[in-house]
Amino acid sequence: VLASGKDVRISGFAGFHLREKKARNARNPRSGEPVRIGARRVLTFKPSQQLLISTNRLTHESKDT
Repeated sequence: VLASGKDVRISGFAGFHLREKKARNARNPRSGEPVRIGARRVLTFKPSQQLLISTNRLTHESKDT
């Protein structure tokens, strides 16, 4: 489904989306040599409000103990 460009949503959990990234110039951190990074598609993850609330509640409770 994602490969065809359609988003995937899992109710109460999250959504997964494909995003296009443009080609860009970068630098090899080891050698300092310029490198070209080609255009590509990347997967993004967006948590649902329910997941965020649950995660924040668990994190908050663990800080209190």
